[in-house]
Amino acid sequence: MNERIIELSKAKENQIIAWRRELHRFPEPGGQEVRTAALVEAQARRLGLEVLQAGRPNLIAVLDTGRPGKT
Repeated sequence: MNERIIELSKAKENQIIAWRRELHRFPEPGGQEVRTAALVEAQARRLGLEVLQAGRPNLIAVLDTGRPGKT
């Protein structure tokens, strides 16, 4: 399992670095992270997550693993 997580992480490494660079290119004051929230919302929707609240700068999305029990 750990090897699989490492493998998946490495496959996404370049995209994660690109997101980080994009976020740091345009710093935003705390509580006013409009660009950051838009990027996170777009990625959540792209991953198929149900976005319940997308008011900037807050975002609430559902990650349903299909497994019973606490999240």
